[in-house]
Amino acid sequence: MEDLARQTSEIFTGTTADNLTDSLLNMFREGKTGAQDLADFFKDTMDTAALSIFKNKVLAQAMEDFYKQFDAAAQSGDQLTDSEIANLQTAFNTMTADAMKKFEEFQKITGSSLSGSSGSSNSSMGRGVTPITEGSLTIVYTNKFKFK
Repeated sequence: MEDLARQTSEIFTGTTADNLTDSLLNMFREGKTGAQDLADFFKDTMDTAALSIFKNKVLAQAMEDFYKQFDAAAQSGDQLTDSEIANLQTAFNTMTADAMKKFEEFQKITGSSLSGSSGSSNSSMGRGVTPITEGSLTIVYTNKFKFK
């Protein structure tokens, strides 16, 4: 039961107490103990939590629903037809547009771009996280999953 509670906490915070402790220790080790450094650490921690909630509450369910449609289409014959691909593209576009709206809601709620603090590199939290747009997702998936 305790493990389940810990796992749930990790899902919703996007980190663990040990990871936070290690990150903070590294900051102290590197002499990054100024007010701005600590504020950036806190912002990164909050952004990571918000992104983790977004991932686990919004994206995971949306992708699971899309995957079921994708799987059904992929198993319907020897290959994906043009019609199946068009239907999947429509479903994917709708899913990403809905996810983007919810992401923007998360940004408004948190008052953050959720892209990590500027100039902060004191931990792995928030590093490499770039907000995505419907267009960029569509381009990535269209190019990655080309079917004939």
